[in-house]
Amino acid sequence: MKKLILVLDICALLTIGCKKETHITSSLNDLSSFHILSSTRVESSTTGLSCSVSDTLITGVTGNNDAKTNLIASFTTTGNTVTVNGKLQESGITINDFTQPVVYTVIAQNGAQKCYTVKIKSFTGLPIFYINADAPIVSKDTYVTGNLEIDGNIDYTDGLYKGPIQIRGRGNSTWQMDKKPYKIKLPSKVSILGMPADKEWALIANYADKSLLRNDAAFELSEELGAAWTPRRKFVEVFLNGQYNGNYLLTETIEQGSDRVNVDTKNGGWLVEINHNAPTTDPRFYIASPSLNIVTDLKAGALDVSFVRPQLDSLYYMLNRQDYDSTTGYRKYFDMDAYVTWYIVNEVIINNDAAFYSSVFIQRYNASSKIKMGPVWDFDLSSGNVSTGHLSPEGWYIIYAVFADMLYEDPAFRAALKIKWNNNKSKILAISQYIDAKGKVLAPSANENFKRWDILNIWFPNTAKVFGSYQGEVDYFKTWMDLRIQWMDKEINK
Repeated sequence: MKKLILVLDICALLTIGCKKETHITSSLNDLSSFHILSSTRVESSTTGLSCSVSDTLITGVTGNNDAKTNLIASFTTTGNTVTVNGKLQESGITINDFTQPVVYTVIAQNGAQKCYTVKIKSFTGLPIFYINADAPIVSKDTYVTGNLEIDGNIDYTDGLYKGPIQIRGRGNSTWQMDKKPYKIKLPSKVSILGMPADKEWALIANYADKSLLRNDAAFELSEELGAAWTPRRKFVEVFLNGQYNGNYLLTETIEQGSDRVNVDTKNGGWLVEINHNAPTTDPRFYIASPSLNIVTDLKAGALDVSFVRPQLDSLYYMLNRQDYDSTTGYRKYFDMDAYVTWYIVNEVIINNDAAFYSSVFIQRYNASSKIKMGPVWDFDLSSGNVSTGHLSPEGWYIIYAVFADMLYEDPAFRAALKIKWNNNKSKILAISQYIDAKGKVLAPSANENFKRWDILNIWFPNTAKVFGSYQGEVDYFKTWMDLRIQWMDKEINK
Protein backbone atom coordinates (compact mmCIF):
# COMPACT_ATOMS: atom_id res chain seq x y z
CA MET A 1 0.00 0.00 0.00
CA LYS A 2 2.81 2.36 0.90
CA LYS A 3 4.44 1.60 -2.43
CA LEU A 4 1.19 2.43 -4.25
CA ILE A 5 0.87 5.76 -2.41
CA LEU A 6 4.48 6.59 -3.22
CA VAL A 7 3.91 5.86 -6.91
CA LEU A 8 0.79 8.06 -6.94
CA ASP A 9 2.68 10.91 -5.27
CA ILE A 10 5.45 10.71 -7.84
CA CYS A 11 2.89 10.75 -10.70
CA ALA A 12 1.20 13.76 -9.18
CA LEU A 13 4.48 15.62 -8.97
CA LEU A 14 5.31 14.72 -12.54
CA THR A 15 1.87 15.93 -13.67
CA ILE A 16 2.34 19.27 -11.90
CA GLY A 17 5.77 19.58 -13.49
CA CYS A 18 4.35 18.88 -16.95
CA LYS A 19 1.65 21.55 -16.50
CA LYS A 20 4.29 24.17 -15.68
CA GLU A 21 6.35 23.24 -18.71
CA THR A 22 3.39 23.45 -21.13
CA HIS A 23 2.12 26.85 -19.88
CA ILE A 24 1.46 29.05 -22.93
CA THR A 25 2.95 32.56 -22.69
CA SER A 26 1.12 35.58 -24.10
CA SER A 27 1.73 36.79 -27.66
CA LEU A 28 0.00 40.14 -27.11
CA ASN A 29 2.14 43.12 -28.12
CA ASP A 30 -0.12 46.10 -28.83
CA LEU A 31 0.06 49.75 -27.82
CA SER A 32 -3.56 50.55 -27.13
CA SER A 33 -3.11 54.23 -26.25
CA PHE A 34 -0.38 56.85 -26.56
CA HIS A 35 -0.28 60.28 -24.95
CA ILE A 36 2.36 63.02 -24.89
CA LEU A 37 2.36 64.65 -21.47
CA SER A 38 2.24 68.37 -20.88
CA SER A 39 4.42 68.08 -17.77
CA THR A 40 7.33 65.95 -16.69
CA ARG A 41 5.33 63.85 -14.20
CA VAL A 42 2.50 61.58 -15.23
CA GLU A 43 0.61 61.94 -11.94
CA SER A 44 0.48 65.76 -12.21
CA SER A 45 -0.40 65.92 -15.91
CA THR A 46 -4.05 66.59 -16.64
CA THR A 47 -3.63 67.80 -20.22
CA GLY A 48 -1.39 66.94 -23.12
CA LEU A 49 -1.50 65.48 -26.58
CA SER A 50 -3.64 62.43 -27.24
CA CYS A 51 -2.28 60.60 -30.25
CA SER A 52 -4.05 58.48 -32.84
CA VAL A 53 -3.02 54.82 -32.85
CA SER A 54 -3.60 53.03 -36.15
CA ASP A 55 -2.08 49.65 -36.95
CA THR A 56 1.67 50.39 -36.65
CA LEU A 57 1.51 54.19 -36.94
CA ILE A 58 0.97 56.65 -34.11
CA THR A 59 0.44 60.33 -34.96
CA GLY A 60 -0.17 63.53 -33.05
CA VAL A 61 -0.03 67.27 -33.65
CA THR A 62 1.25 69.48 -30.85
CA GLY A 63 -0.63 72.63 -31.89
CA ASN A 64 2.47 74.78 -31.38
CA ASN A 65 5.98 75.23 -32.70
CA ASP A 66 7.74 74.36 -29.45
CA ALA A 67 10.77 72.09 -29.44
CA LYS A 68 10.11 68.35 -29.46
CA THR A 69 13.47 67.28 -28.07
CA ASN A 70 12.41 66.35 -24.52
CA LEU A 71 8.95 64.86 -24.44
CA ILE A 72 7.50 62.14 -22.22
CA ALA A 73 4.99 59.59 -23.47
CA SER A 74 2.32 57.91 -21.38
CA PHE A 75 1.09 54.68 -22.96
CA THR A 76 -0.84 51.50 -22.26
CA THR A 77 0.28 48.20 -23.70
CA THR A 78 -0.68 44.53 -23.76
CA GLY A 79 2.97 43.60 -24.17
CA ASN A 80 5.55 42.62 -21.59
CA THR A 81 8.12 45.34 -22.29
CA VAL A 82 8.49 48.40 -24.55
CA THR A 83 11.80 49.66 -25.93
CA VAL A 84 13.18 52.43 -28.14
CA ASN A 85 16.51 51.63 -29.76
CA GLY A 86 16.93 48.85 -27.21
CA LYS A 87 16.27 51.15 -24.23
CA LEU A 88 13.48 50.14 -21.87
CA GLN A 89 10.57 52.61 -21.86
CA GLU A 90 8.59 53.45 -18.73
CA SER A 91 5.20 55.04 -19.28
CA GLY A 92 5.09 58.59 -17.94
CA ILE A 93 8.80 58.62 -17.12
CA THR A 94 11.14 58.03 -20.10
CA ILE A 95 12.14 61.12 -22.11
CA ASN A 96 12.62 60.96 -25.90
CA ASP A 97 13.48 63.30 -28.76
CA PHE A 98 10.52 63.42 -31.16
CA THR A 99 12.11 65.79 -33.68
CA GLN A 100 12.22 62.79 -36.03
CA PRO A 101 9.98 59.69 -36.07
CA VAL A 102 10.55 57.41 -33.07
CA VAL A 103 10.07 53.63 -33.30
CA TYR A 104 8.58 51.94 -30.23
CA THR A 105 9.06 48.17 -30.09
CA VAL A 106 6.53 46.21 -28.04
CA ILE A 107 7.74 42.77 -26.91
CA ALA A 108 5.24 40.11 -25.90
CA GLN A 109 5.81 37.51 -23.15
CA ASN A 110 6.67 34.94 -25.80
CA GLY A 111 9.16 37.31 -27.43
CA ALA A 112 7.01 38.33 -30.41
CA GLN A 113 7.71 41.93 -31.40
CA LYS A 114 5.58 44.68 -32.96
CA CYS A 115 6.96 48.06 -34.00
CA TYR A 116 5.07 51.38 -33.91
CA THR A 117 6.39 54.46 -35.68
CA VAL A 118 5.50 57.58 -33.69
CA LYS A 119 5.27 60.88 -35.58
CA ILE A 120 4.71 64.01 -33.50
CA LYS A 121 4.09 67.00 -35.76
CA SER A 122 4.19 70.70 -34.94
CA PHE A 123 1.60 73.45 -35.19
CA THR A 124 -1.10 72.12 -37.58
CA GLY A 125 0.78 69.13 -38.97
CA LEU A 126 1.43 70.68 -42.40
CA PRO A 127 4.88 71.57 -43.78
CA ILE A 128 5.93 75.06 -42.71
CA PHE A 129 7.50 77.78 -44.89
CA TYR A 130 9.51 80.39 -43.00
CA ILE A 131 10.02 83.34 -45.37
CA ASN A 132 12.00 86.44 -44.51
CA ALA A 133 11.86 89.21 -47.12
CA ASP A 134 14.46 91.96 -47.23
CA ALA A 135 11.83 94.57 -48.16
CA PRO A 136 8.03 94.89 -48.26
CA ILE A 137 6.41 92.81 -51.04
CA VAL A 138 4.26 95.43 -52.74
CA SER A 139 4.44 94.55 -56.44
CA LYS A 140 3.45 91.77 -58.85
CA ASP A 141 6.22 92.83 -61.19
CA THR A 142 9.25 93.51 -59.00
CA TYR A 143 10.90 90.79 -56.97
CA VAL A 144 12.47 91.43 -53.58
CA THR A 145 15.21 89.26 -52.15
CA GLY A 146 14.85 87.13 -49.07
CA ASN A 147 15.36 83.71 -47.55
CA LEU A 148 13.25 80.58 -47.25
CA GLU A 149 13.52 77.69 -44.81
CA ILE A 150 11.18 74.73 -45.16
CA ASP A 151 10.26 72.52 -42.21
CA GLY A 152 8.88 69.24 -43.57
CA ASN A 153 7.16 68.56 -40.24
CA ILE A 154 8.33 64.92 -40.17
CA ASP A 155 6.29 63.80 -43.20
CA TYR A 156 8.86 65.23 -45.62
CA THR A 157 12.59 64.67 -45.41
CA ASP A 158 13.45 65.51 -49.04
CA GLY A 159 13.01 68.84 -50.76
CA LEU A 160 13.54 70.89 -47.60
CA TYR A 161 15.09 73.96 -49.19
CA LYS A 162 17.01 76.44 -47.05
CA GLY A 163 18.53 79.44 -48.78
CA PRO A 164 18.03 82.64 -50.76
CA ILE A 165 14.92 83.39 -52.81
CA GLN A 166 13.26 86.16 -54.75
CA ILE A 167 9.61 86.81 -54.01
CA ARG A 168 6.87 89.01 -55.51
CA GLY A 169 3.10 89.22 -55.62
CA ARG A 170 0.99 87.32 -58.15
CA GLY A 171 -2.65 86.91 -59.24
CA ASN A 172 -5.22 89.29 -60.66
CA SER A 173 -8.17 90.06 -58.38
CA THR A 174 -6.57 87.98 -55.62
CA TRP A 175 -3.66 90.42 -55.38
CA GLN A 176 -6.13 93.08 -54.26
CA MET A 177 -7.25 90.98 -51.28
CA ASP A 178 -5.87 91.22 -47.75
CA LYS A 179 -4.17 87.83 -47.75
CA LYS A 180 -1.74 88.08 -50.64
CA PRO A 181 -0.65 85.32 -53.05
CA TYR A 182 3.04 85.12 -53.93
CA LYS A 183 5.45 83.81 -56.52
CA ILE A 184 8.83 82.47 -55.41
CA LYS A 185 11.93 82.17 -57.58
CA LEU A 186 14.95 80.11 -56.46
CA PRO A 187 18.54 80.61 -57.68
CA SER A 188 18.48 77.21 -59.40
CA LYS A 189 16.11 74.31 -59.98
CA VAL A 190 15.34 72.60 -56.68
CA SER A 191 12.88 69.87 -55.70
CA ILE A 192 10.45 71.03 -53.02
CA LEU A 193 8.51 68.57 -50.83
CA GLY A 194 9.11 65.75 -53.29
CA MET A 195 7.92 67.63 -56.40
CA PRO A 196 10.16 67.80 -59.50
CA ALA A 197 12.93 70.37 -59.36
CA ASP A 198 12.23 73.85 -60.70
CA LYS A 199 13.06 77.46 -59.98
CA GLU A 200 9.56 78.98 -59.91
CA TRP A 201 6.72 78.18 -57.50
CA ALA A 202 3.38 79.76 -56.56
CA LEU A 203 1.84 80.22 -53.13
CA ILE A 204 -1.93 80.41 -53.68
CA ALA A 205 -3.71 82.20 -50.83
CA ASN A 206 -7.28 80.88 -51.42
CA TYR A 207 -8.56 83.97 -49.59
CA ALA A 208 -11.81 84.11 -51.60
CA ASP A 209 -12.41 80.39 -51.05
CA LYS A 210 -13.12 79.80 -47.37
CA SER A 211 -13.14 76.02 -47.87
CA LEU A 212 -9.49 76.38 -49.01
CA LEU A 213 -10.18 73.35 -51.21
CA ARG A 214 -11.52 74.38 -54.62
CA ASN A 215 -8.19 74.63 -56.43
CA ASP A 216 -6.92 71.41 -54.89
CA ALA A 217 -10.13 69.46 -55.63
CA ALA A 218 -10.19 70.64 -59.26
CA PHE A 219 -6.55 69.64 -59.72
CA GLU A 220 -7.34 66.26 -58.19
CA LEU A 221 -10.20 65.73 -60.65
CA SER A 222 -7.95 66.75 -63.55
CA GLU A 223 -5.39 64.15 -62.50
CA GLU A 224 -8.05 61.46 -62.08
CA LEU A 225 -9.39 62.14 -65.57
CA GLY A 226 -5.91 61.64 -67.04
CA ALA A 227 -4.89 65.16 -68.07
CA ALA A 228 -1.44 65.24 -69.64
CA TRP A 229 -0.17 67.51 -66.87
CA THR A 230 -1.76 69.06 -63.83
CA PRO A 231 0.11 71.30 -61.38
CA ARG A 232 1.38 69.29 -58.44
CA ARG A 233 0.74 70.90 -55.08
CA LYS A 234 1.04 70.70 -51.31
CA PHE A 235 -0.79 72.56 -48.56
CA VAL A 236 1.67 74.47 -46.37
CA GLU A 237 1.74 76.99 -43.55
CA VAL A 238 3.49 80.28 -44.26
CA PHE A 239 5.28 82.49 -41.74
CA LEU A 240 6.33 85.79 -43.31
CA ASN A 241 8.92 87.88 -41.47
CA GLY A 242 8.15 86.10 -38.22
CA GLN A 243 4.36 86.45 -38.44
CA TYR A 244 1.95 83.64 -39.31
CA ASN A 245 0.34 84.47 -42.66
CA GLY A 246 -2.00 81.52 -43.07
CA ASN A 247 -2.65 78.34 -45.01
CA TYR A 248 -1.37 78.35 -48.61
CA LEU A 249 -1.44 75.92 -51.52
CA LEU A 250 2.07 75.59 -52.88
CA THR A 251 1.86 74.71 -56.58
CA GLU A 252 4.01 74.33 -59.62
CA THR A 253 3.63 77.31 -61.94
CA ILE A 254 2.36 76.91 -65.49
CA GLU A 255 5.40 77.28 -67.69
CA GLN A 256 7.30 75.41 -70.36
CA GLY A 257 9.48 72.57 -69.10
CA SER A 258 9.95 68.82 -69.36
CA ASP A 259 8.40 68.35 -65.89
CA ARG A 260 5.71 70.97 -66.45
CA VAL A 261 4.01 71.97 -69.72
CA ASN A 262 6.14 70.01 -72.13
CA VAL A 263 6.08 71.97 -75.40
CA ASP A 264 8.97 71.85 -77.87
CA THR A 265 9.54 75.55 -78.40
CA LYS A 266 12.51 74.87 -80.69
CA ASN A 267 10.28 73.11 -83.19
CA GLY A 268 7.24 75.36 -83.31
CA GLY A 269 5.67 74.45 -79.96
CA TRP A 270 3.89 77.12 -77.91
CA LEU A 271 1.77 77.85 -74.86
CA VAL A 272 -0.74 80.69 -74.67
CA GLU A 273 -3.27 81.91 -72.10
CA ILE A 274 -6.65 83.46 -72.71
CA ASN A 275 -6.35 86.30 -70.23
CA HIS A 276 -8.29 89.55 -70.29
CA ASN A 277 -6.10 90.69 -67.39
CA ALA A 278 -2.81 90.10 -69.19
CA PRO A 279 -0.28 92.89 -68.61
CA THR A 280 -0.09 95.27 -71.55
CA THR A 281 3.66 94.67 -71.61
CA ASP A 282 3.14 90.98 -72.46
CA PRO A 283 2.85 89.86 -76.10
CA ARG A 284 -0.92 89.71 -76.60
CA PHE A 285 -3.32 89.38 -79.50
CA TYR A 286 -6.98 88.71 -80.39
CA ILE A 287 -8.15 85.43 -81.85
CA ALA A 288 -10.00 85.83 -85.17
CA SER A 289 -11.34 89.32 -84.49
CA PRO A 290 -11.07 92.04 -81.84
CA SER A 291 -14.87 91.91 -81.66
CA LEU A 292 -14.56 88.48 -80.07
CA ASN A 293 -12.63 90.07 -77.23
CA ILE A 294 -10.46 86.98 -76.65
CA VAL A 295 -7.24 88.50 -75.39
CA THR A 296 -4.45 85.95 -75.68
CA ASP A 297 -1.15 86.11 -73.83
CA LEU A 298 1.86 84.25 -75.24
CA LYS A 299 3.49 82.33 -72.39
CA ALA A 300 6.09 80.19 -74.13
CA GLY A 301 7.32 79.66 -77.66
CA ALA A 302 10.38 80.44 -79.71
CA LEU A 303 8.22 82.13 -82.35
CA ASP A 304 6.20 85.31 -81.93
CA VAL A 305 2.44 85.91 -82.00
CA SER A 306 2.44 86.31 -85.79
CA PHE A 307 3.18 82.58 -85.94
CA VAL A 308 0.70 81.46 -83.28
CA ARG A 309 -2.30 83.65 -84.06
CA PRO A 310 -3.02 82.27 -87.59
CA GLN A 311 -3.16 78.74 -86.14
CA LEU A 312 -5.82 79.72 -83.62
CA ASP A 313 -7.64 81.84 -86.18
CA SER A 314 -7.78 78.86 -88.54
CA LEU A 315 -9.13 76.61 -85.79
CA TYR A 316 -11.81 79.16 -84.97
CA TYR A 317 -12.93 79.52 -88.59
CA MET A 318 -13.16 75.74 -89.04
CA LEU A 319 -15.40 75.51 -86.00
CA ASN A 320 -17.44 78.51 -87.06
CA ARG A 321 -18.27 76.98 -90.44
CA GLN A 322 -18.86 73.57 -88.78
CA ASP A 323 -16.10 71.82 -90.67
CA TYR A 324 -16.30 68.54 -88.77
CA ASP A 325 -14.62 66.32 -91.35
CA SER A 326 -12.12 64.13 -89.48
CA THR A 327 -9.55 64.32 -92.27
CA THR A 328 -9.83 67.94 -93.39
CA GLY A 329 -11.76 69.73 -90.62
CA TYR A 330 -10.85 70.99 -87.18
CA ARG A 331 -10.48 67.49 -85.64
CA LYS A 332 -7.36 66.96 -87.73
CA TYR A 333 -5.68 69.82 -85.85
CA PHE A 334 -7.42 69.71 -82.47
CA ASP A 335 -7.00 67.17 -79.62
CA MET A 336 -10.57 66.19 -78.78
CA ASP A 337 -9.73 64.02 -75.75
CA ALA A 338 -7.63 66.73 -74.10
CA TYR A 339 -10.46 69.20 -74.62
CA VAL A 340 -13.09 66.85 -73.15
CA THR A 341 -10.94 66.38 -70.04
CA TRP A 342 -10.43 70.14 -69.67
CA TYR A 343 -14.13 70.74 -70.31
CA ILE A 344 -15.40 68.23 -67.74
CA VAL A 345 -13.22 69.66 -64.97
CA ASN A 346 -14.29 73.24 -65.64
CA GLU A 347 -17.95 72.44 -66.29
CA VAL A 348 -18.36 70.21 -63.24
CA ILE A 349 -16.98 72.88 -60.96
CA ILE A 350 -18.43 75.78 -63.03
CA ASN A 351 -15.20 77.72 -63.11
CA ASN A 352 -16.17 81.36 -63.45
CA ASP A 353 -12.99 82.28 -65.34
CA ALA A 354 -12.97 79.31 -67.71
CA ALA A 355 -15.56 80.85 -70.05
CA PHE A 356 -12.60 82.15 -72.05
CA TYR A 357 -11.98 85.05 -69.69
CA SER A 358 -8.73 84.21 -67.89
CA SER A 359 -6.52 81.29 -66.88
CA VAL A 360 -7.55 79.36 -70.01
CA PHE A 361 -4.44 77.72 -71.47
CA ILE A 362 -3.95 76.35 -74.99
CA GLN A 363 -0.81 74.60 -76.21
CA ARG A 364 0.82 72.83 -79.10
CA TYR A 365 3.75 70.49 -78.58
CA ASN A 366 5.32 71.28 -81.97
CA ALA A 367 4.34 72.55 -85.40
CA SER A 368 3.04 69.14 -86.54
CA SER A 369 1.11 68.09 -83.42
CA LYS A 370 -2.51 68.81 -82.52
CA ILE A 371 -3.61 71.91 -80.61
CA LYS A 372 -4.98 71.04 -77.18
CA MET A 373 -6.54 72.71 -74.18
CA GLY A 374 -4.92 72.77 -70.78
CA PRO A 375 -3.64 72.68 -68.21
CA VAL A 376 -6.45 73.64 -65.83
CA TRP A 377 -5.91 76.54 -63.45
CA ASP A 378 -7.58 78.94 -60.98
CA PHE A 379 -10.77 77.67 -59.31
CA ASP A 380 -11.26 79.81 -56.21
CA LEU A 381 -14.28 81.53 -57.80
CA SER A 382 -16.25 78.45 -58.77
CA SER A 383 -18.75 75.82 -57.56
CA GLY A 384 -21.29 78.20 -56.07
CA ASN A 385 -18.62 80.49 -54.61
CA VAL A 386 -19.14 83.51 -56.82
CA SER A 387 -21.67 86.27 -56.37
CA THR A 388 -21.59 87.53 -59.95
CA GLY A 389 -21.57 84.23 -61.82
CA HIS A 390 -23.40 80.92 -61.99
CA LEU A 391 -24.46 80.08 -58.43
CA SER A 392 -26.82 77.15 -59.00
CA PRO A 393 -25.45 73.60 -59.35
CA GLU A 394 -27.80 73.14 -62.32
CA GLY A 395 -27.43 74.42 -65.85
CA TRP A 396 -24.65 74.52 -68.42
CA TYR A 397 -22.00 77.22 -68.20
CA ILE A 398 -18.78 76.55 -70.13
CA ILE A 399 -20.59 75.44 -73.29
CA TYR A 400 -21.80 79.00 -73.80
CA ALA A 401 -18.24 80.30 -74.09
CA VAL A 402 -16.56 81.07 -77.41
CA PHE A 403 -15.04 77.91 -78.94
CA ALA A 404 -16.94 75.73 -76.46
CA ASP A 405 -20.31 76.68 -77.93
CA MET A 406 -19.12 75.77 -81.42
CA LEU A 407 -17.59 72.50 -80.25
CA TYR A 408 -20.83 71.53 -78.56
CA GLU A 409 -22.56 71.66 -81.95
CA ASP A 410 -20.35 68.80 -83.17
CA PRO A 411 -21.99 65.38 -82.53
CA ALA A 412 -18.50 63.88 -82.21
CA PHE A 413 -17.77 66.12 -79.22
CA ARG A 414 -21.03 65.19 -77.49
CA ALA A 415 -20.30 61.50 -78.08
CA ALA A 416 -16.76 61.84 -76.73
CA LEU A 417 -18.07 63.71 -73.70
CA LYS A 418 -20.58 60.96 -72.91
CA ILE A 419 -17.97 58.20 -73.25
CA LYS A 420 -15.38 60.01 -71.13
CA TRP A 421 -17.97 60.84 -68.47
CA ASN A 422 -19.34 57.33 -68.13
CA ASN A 423 -15.92 55.68 -68.25
CA ASN A 424 -14.78 57.90 -65.38
CA LYS A 425 -18.02 58.31 -63.45
CA SER A 426 -16.74 56.59 -60.31
CA LYS A 427 -13.76 58.97 -60.20
CA ILE A 428 -16.00 61.99 -60.72
CA LEU A 429 -18.42 60.85 -58.02
CA ALA A 430 -15.51 60.29 -55.61
CA ILE A 431 -14.54 63.96 -55.62
CA SER A 432 -17.02 64.77 -52.85
CA GLN A 433 -15.41 62.13 -50.62
CA TYR A 434 -12.05 63.69 -51.46
CA ILE A 435 -13.36 67.10 -50.36
CA ASP A 436 -14.70 65.64 -47.13
CA ALA A 437 -11.45 63.82 -46.27
CA LYS A 438 -9.22 66.77 -47.18
CA GLY A 439 -11.41 69.10 -45.13
CA LYS A 440 -10.76 66.97 -42.05
CA VAL A 441 -7.01 67.04 -42.70
CA LEU A 442 -7.03 70.83 -43.10
CA ALA A 443 -9.28 71.56 -40.11
CA PRO A 444 -6.41 72.39 -37.69
CA SER A 445 -4.78 74.59 -40.33
CA ALA A 446 -8.10 76.27 -41.15
CA ASN A 447 -8.54 77.03 -37.46
CA GLU A 448 -5.23 78.91 -37.41
CA ASN A 449 -5.80 80.50 -40.82
CA PHE A 450 -9.12 82.02 -39.78
CA LYS A 451 -7.69 83.27 -36.53
CA ARG A 452 -5.23 85.20 -38.69
CA TRP A 453 -7.90 86.18 -41.23
CA ASP A 454 -11.19 86.52 -39.36
CA ILE A 455 -13.55 86.36 -42.35
CA LEU A 456 -15.75 83.30 -41.75
CA ASN A 457 -18.63 85.54 -40.63
CA ILE A 458 -17.99 88.26 -43.19
CA TRP A 459 -19.43 88.60 -46.68
CA PHE A 460 -17.21 90.30 -49.17
CA PRO A 461 -17.44 90.84 -52.94
CA ASN A 462 -16.86 87.79 -55.14
CA THR A 463 -18.05 85.11 -52.72
CA ALA A 464 -21.72 84.20 -52.53
CA LYS A 465 -22.66 83.00 -49.06
CA VAL A 466 -21.55 83.16 -45.43
CA PHE A 467 -21.66 79.98 -43.33
CA GLY A 468 -19.83 81.12 -40.20
CA SER A 469 -17.60 78.07 -39.79
CA TYR A 470 -14.95 76.18 -41.70
CA GLN A 471 -16.94 72.95 -41.58
CA GLY A 472 -19.93 74.84 -42.95
CA GLU A 473 -17.82 75.99 -45.90
CA VAL A 474 -16.57 72.45 -46.59
CA ASP A 475 -20.07 70.97 -46.31
CA TYR A 476 -21.46 73.56 -48.72
CA PHE A 477 -18.74 72.85 -51.29
CA LYS A 478 -19.22 69.08 -50.96
CA THR A 479 -23.03 69.25 -51.21
CA TRP A 480 -22.88 71.66 -54.16
CA MET A 481 -20.55 69.28 -56.02
CA ASP A 482 -22.81 66.29 -55.30
CA LEU A 483 -25.81 68.13 -56.76
CA ARG A 484 -23.79 69.38 -59.72
CA ILE A 485 -22.52 65.92 -60.64
CA GLN A 486 -26.01 64.42 -60.33
CA TRP A 487 -27.43 67.07 -62.67
CA MET A 488 -24.67 66.67 -65.26
CA ASP A 489 -24.95 62.89 -65.17
CA LYS A 490 -28.64 63.05 -66.06
CA GLU A 491 -28.11 65.61 -68.81
CA ILE A 492 -25.13 63.88 -70.43
CA ASN A 493 -26.91 60.53 -70.46
CA LYS A 494 -30.22 61.80 -71.86
